[in-house]
Amino acid sequence: MYQYRTALVWNVAQMSTDDVVAQAGRGQLAPDASKVYLPIIDERWWDTGAVALGSLRPLEFSLGVVQGSPSWPSPGYDETPGQTVLGRVGLVPVPGIRLGISGADGTWMPGWFSFLLPAGASLRDYRETTVMADLEVARGPFELRGECVHRRWETITAGDLEVDGGYGEARWSLANGAWLAVRGEALRFSDVTTSSLVTRPWDDDVARWEGVIGYRLTRDVRLKLGAQRTIREPFGAGRVTNDFLTAGLSLRF
Repeated sequence: MYQYRTALVWNVAQMSTDDVVAQAGRGQLAPDASKVYLPIIDERWWDTGAVALGSLRPLEFSLGVVQGSPSWPSPGYDETPGQTVLGRVGLVPVPGIRLGISGADGTWMPGWFSFLLPAGASLRDYRETTVMADLEVARGPFELRGECVHRRWETITAGDLEVDGGYGEARWSLANGAWLAVRGEALRFSDVTTSSLVTRPWDDDVARWEGVIGYRLTRDVRLKLGAQRTIREPFGAGRVTNDFLTAGLSLRF
């Protein structure tokens, strides 16, 4: 959901639905170096704009206007016409429980896509819309959090491209300084119809599972072991599974 690259290309105009599905599964795992693939939400950059944040217990709220879009923030010169309006309303009914809904709407296509526009249309007519929900629960040694998202890109040549996704993660801290954490997440892409009248998802559905065990040797020294499995489902082919193990050491001075 965050940073995972889809089949939608930002810097090169995709001329048809066929061009989009031809990139299915490539954005994250086998990218073409000449193409910039859009993620669902890109947190690597800070948007330029203004956002007001506040709280009036038990409510939390934010509202702002920024350059670019959630999938392509623009910390410098903004290649897209218009801005993105975004905001969130949250509720903290009791200590340790937080939930909220958020959303964003704005333009996403750069100016060089304009040669594809039909007569009388503008790039401002094609929107990137995001709706999200979040939940966090913390009780003693147990933490649970998750988010879900619905995203729609309106395109000139391939219609509306949509994706639904989400994740849930839990962490349990033990009295001896150890902790356990698990996480599951998934992305499911909407169907499109190609020129050969084949109906299929516009990108490969994907799921990921992760588990971690950690141990705090001292206040300043921590060890962590993790395992992750990513499952991708190409259209008309068998599942593709990628696994890896991780080990980490954290030292604080």
